[in-house]
Amino acid sequence: MAEVNQEKQSSGNIFTDLNTPEQAELESLKIAAEKLDRLLAEKGITENELVEEFRQLRQEHNSK
Repeated sequence: MAEVNQEKQSSGNIFTDLNTPEQAELESLKIAAEKLDRLLAEKGITENELVEEFRQLRQEHNSK
């Protein structure tokens, strides 16, 4: 996971922690999306092809 910076941002008299669990989770999701994009590109698969295959598999599973 990406290193978390411990700096705080000042807004008037209110200090906001820039490294909330939600922000850390968002950063992790961004990294995962970048990895997925690279893997798809390496395999020559488009996002639309991936989504279509997922829909087909889900439909097959639900029809059992």
